[in-house]
Amino acid sequence: MSGRRDIFELHATDPEFLERFRKTIADVRSGKLPAAVAGAAFNMSAKSIMRYAGRQKQADIDTATYVTVSSWKQVSGVAEWETWMKGRQKLNAAVRMSAIAAELWEKVWQKKPLQLLTEQDIIEAKLYIKGLSAGKRFKHTLALRALLRFGFGDQKWLTKHLSTKGLKTAPRMPAELKTAEGIQRAVNGLFLGLEQLQLDPSERVEADVIFTSKLALWARTGDVKEEREIFGSRINAGHSHLDIDSTGRLISWEFFSKWREVWIVPRAMMPAKLVSALESFVRSRDLKTGDFLFRMKAARAREILKAACAKAGILELQLHDFRKMGLSACVHSGVPLEVAVDFGVGWKDINTARKHYLMLKNANATAEYAKMSRFLGLGETAQPAASENSALPQTQDAQQSRAPAVEQSPRSDANSTDTPAQ
Repeated sequence: MSGRRDIFELHATDPEFLERFRKTIADVRSGKLPAAVAGAAFNMSAKSIMRYAGRQKQADIDTATYVTVSSWKQVSGVAEWETWMKGRQKLNAAVRMSAIAAELWEKVWQKKPLQLLTEQDIIEAKLYIKGLSAGKRFKHTLALRALLRFGFGDQKWLTKHLSTKGLKTAPRMPAELKTAEGIQRAVNGLFLGLEQLQLDPSERVEADVIFTSKLALWARTGDVKEEREIFGSRINAGHSHLDIDSTGRLISWEFFSKWREVWIVPRAMMPAKLVSALESFVRSRDLKTGDFLFRMKAARAREILKAACAKAGILELQLHDFRKMGLSACVHSGVPLEVAVDFGVGWKDINTARKHYLMLKNANATAEYAKMSRFLGLGETAQPAASENSALPQTQDAQQSRAPAVEQSPRSDANSTDTPAQ
């Protein structure tokens, strides 16, 4: 290498140095460390570092060729790939991704060493994925792309064979949640249904606070182990934390979120009733610094949500629907998208929210056009012809004819989170 002796020969008697060098080369190969930075640490050029990386890759291939393994966890390079994955996304997502990769390795590649993957192997995997359900195609393609991005194969195959365009299925958006009336009916019905469930009073209050928090702040359900969002929140500690001062006054709520984003929601950006409910909840549970805010499991919250919806006779909601209802409420109340994305646990990338926002805007196109018509002094828009009625959404009267048996009045103070249900 440029007239210099091989580094492994020069430091043959220094195992600690060689181990450090091997780990550095591994970081370069996985993309964690730029070759130039690694080279500077060992007084070498980036080109020399890349040569050593190439040699190590070939050594791995030679080793893997003659080693037969029957378990995915034993495959050469898998442990490093999984570590790399966990550093780039949520733990649960990384685990699912590894399970998908193991499926491809066993069913498509017949347990072939990953270092020996060819372009034909990628094509066969793509054909296998094509035969899966629409919901699985996107995730399987992402797992396959992750293997290539880590170094198991040629990077050129990513654009040549593994485009994700058009694979991701549209997010769930029930028709009932696309209208202002539908959202209000769902919200009122949910909390009225919750009041009518035969629950322990303490559990009912906790569910009420959880649902209200999600509705007002758009936070995702989260994860206890990773301390993410709602169920991963602690008191004054951890990645996600509800900040309470020494007097019991709520200061803010910080959420450790998807893609390692951090969202801080100050007291002033929360409804007064939610602030009061959270302060009362922390005080009544005698929660201390480090305690998890909620003891209820996410699975139990889903059960209660389903039961409350059934009791009220409304659409069966999912926990993630609260996030969609929050953005939908912004549309119907006239909040601009560029402002809405910063509310609660919003969206760093405005394009992520734009599809949902514009979908609802388009649903209200007639009302929006009427605003413009009035502004120009042209008056109201014309009423639809009789032949068009069948294609229009149902009127409010028609919707009310399908309303649940439970009275759909707005939540009163007695039913708010300020006053625990009895």
